[in-house]
Amino acid sequence: LLLAMAGLATAGTALAASSASVFTDPSGDSGAAPDLTEVQVGNDVVAGQIVLWVTAPNRAALGGSEGVVTFLDTDLNDGTGNVDFGGSEFEIETMSSGSRLYRWDGADWAQTAAPSLHHAWVPGEHAARIEIHPRDLGGPRAFNFYVVSFSGNDVDLAPDRDAPLWSYSLASGPL
Repeated sequence: LLLAMAGLATAGTALAASSASVFTDPSGDSGAAPDLTEVQVGNDVVAGQIVLWVTAPNRAALGGSEGVVTFLDTDLNDGTGNVDFGGSEFEIETMSSGSRLYRWDGADWAQTAAPSLHHAWVPGEHAARIEIHPRDLGGPRAFNFYVVSFSGNDVDLAPDRDAPLWSYSLASGPL
């Protein structure tokens, strides 16, 4: 599954914060995997949480062997981190059983503590809401990212394989 992913060098209820950015991906390109069509990213300027809202209209919920993996290049350098995964330093794996954070240690993905990591699948929205505090990601002010869904051997990449990674800069505000 990871080798398949390595080829990458609904307003209102999703994210109400003005810091939200919306990224879209074509529908119908996922095979049997959750079809990623939209990813909204925002951050709470007071509490600090980064929120990802990942929409897959062909799923009311994730099945037991299905998941969504978000790869994050938190130093904005595709020559560091796992270069086969867009320079990602972190990956957030979200499945029906829970979410886990992994950090690239130079040789492998190592699970790491992330007390702020939470997720929920919102059936009526056909979407996963994933949140994590930037301190659990080394405190980035911006990051490049992509999202992969999987079901068995089928995957959906968002953005698609030959597209550049998406970028998000955290909003800041008065505390």
